[in-house]
Amino acid sequence: EEITSITFKRKQMFNTPIGRFSYFHRHHLAYPAGVIQRQASDYQNYLIATPEKALIDLLVIRRGRVLNMRELEQILYEDFRIEEEDLRKLSIQEIKKINESYQQSTIPRLITTLS
Repeated sequence: EEITSITFKRKQMFNTPIGRFSYFHRHHLAYPAGVIQRQASDYQNYLIATPEKALIDLLVIRRGRVLNMRELEQILYEDFRIEEEDLRKLSIQEIKKINESYQQSTIPRLITTLS
């Protein structure tokens, strides 16, 4: 099992008896795009990525630059094993908003795939 997190600090990985924890760097301007605050209790809050942000971060850190639509679809459906039905639930507007901070060539291809 691996838990992947995005940070604006440096990249690190920790192997523990319960699994691996990976931290990947994102620029401080891209970090907050698509991150929401949730309340765990009256005294505790936490930050979590929206599904759109999580997918974009995973594409960027695991795959880097995606050269064409066919490659993107292979990554989404075969490598990540995401169901098309689940992709259709994502907000294209949220993805466009995140793209304003990221400017990754993969994100417009993702928008086209979802449109």
